[in-house]
Amino acid sequence: MSGTIAVPLAPTTALDPVTFEVLKNAFATSVDLMSEQILRTCYSFVIYSRDFSSALCDAAGNTVMQGSGDIAVHVGTLHFQCKAVLEEFGTDINPGDVFAINDPYRGGTHFNDVSFIRPIFSGGEVIAFAQNKGHWADIGGNVPG
Repeated sequence: MSGTIAVPLAPTTALDPVTFEVLKNAFATSVDLMSEQILRTCYSFVIYSRDFSSALCDAAGNTVMQGSGDIAVHVGTLHFQCKAVLEEFGTDINPGDVFAINDPYRGGTHFNDVSFIRPIFSGGEVIAFAQNKGHWADIGGNVPG
């Protein structure tokens, strides 16, 4: 089953300040909880030292919210990688898909920083993406690191 991509047509200013703050804090908490799960389950000292970042992106790949303890060099490139997934796969994105990317020409910071991007669906449409980017200490090659 192929999902469709929902892209907002125009920005809206219809949110009142209270609703905006509630939504902003809900998104911030969601991203921080994503990071907390990474810390609770990691076996890598590099990740445990917080060399990773988390974010929510909208259906067009734009960063909506980043984690409160994230690394700036990661955060500045997260949307490029999300957009690269959209360019590569278009509307052939399905529930359960998870994309791994570290392409230096599509938002990768260096070879060892790998992003995992998962689409979020509602009613059969992609409405957002959850993304984590972290330093994979020994990704392969003939020497460690």
